[in-house]
Amino acid sequence: MFINKFFRSSQFVFNLFLESKTVQLYTSNITNTLTGTIVNNINHFKVLPLKYVYIVKDIPSYLNIQLNMNTSLLQTTTINQYKGYLINLINYNSTEDYIKEKLSKRNRKNLFSKQRKLEQNHKISNKVYFGSIDKLLFDSIFDTFYSLLQKRFQEKRIYNRHLADWEAIKSLSYKKILEQKASLHVIYDDHKPITITLNFHQPNSVLSHIQAYDTDYSVYNMGDISMLNHLKWCFANNILIFDLAIGKSDYKDKWCNYEYDFSYQIHYNNKSLVSKFIAKTIYFEFKILKFLREKNIVGNMVNFDKLLYKIKKC
Repeated sequence: MFINKFFRSSQFVFNLFLESKTVQLYTSNITNTLTGTIVNNINHFKVLPLKYVYIVKDIPSYLNIQLNMNTSLLQTTTINQYKGYLINLINYNSTEDYIKEKLSKRNRKNLFSKQRKLEQNHKISNKVYFGSIDKLLFDSIFDTFYSLLQKRFQEKRIYNRHLADWEAIKSLSYKKILEQKASLHVIYDDHKPITITLNFHQPNSVLSHIQAYDTDYSVYNMGDISMLNHLKWCFANNILIFDLAIGKSDYKDKWCNYEYDFSYQIHYNNKSLVSKFIAKTIYFEFKILKFLREKNIVGNMVNFDKLLYKIKKC
């Protein structure tokens, strides 16, 4: 299995939000079907001519994409792989409206109680860096960000792919924050960051990319308090979609009100028998992985990130 790893691929949603890019197999006409917003200023990167196959992963079903008509010699096969989760704020006027409908009375009471205790016991402040940030301050926050993320995943004994590519993420994030295409949300205890979230932006939409918090503050449910701050910021800045992306969790069940599909597309040379065979083999591989994932075998009984953690520690 994992034949697909030997062939070129890209991750659609992350290319789009992080780099405003998409592969040349698609046109620049990308529409968010939830908001009706057209995603613009998209650059293309080349993958043609195509010898065998090219795989585009993580295409959200709420984005309407079109194949480039110049690629008529290619055939495309699509298969859903994961569920994605987001917060759709289109029909809400305020944070209060949303949490009143989404959270139970008990959950709301617990949230505000934790927030009050946090603010009573610590010198708490919130800051969003969007459009400007001092470089030295940015470097300091990202150093803390790395440490918090590393500590958390060492505790969980799970390999975190972001840590291996941290310098590239850091460089990209600083540039995108200045361009208002990314934002850094920080909760401070006095001058110490205790929760840090990195988001990337498209018109009216935000993709939550990485979040880390200080586990010494776990008693306060920092994820929920951070989400409350995010919702307030979204309403203040006319953000309609807050996307928490791939992966089911209790946290996403609690906060998200919209579920969608992430699909993979396998593009192959329609004139090549070898290309057709490889594409069908990869499709079958993805179908098996999806089945095993839905049966909680992959991701639960077999967790590749836990295996990677053990291998990397050796």
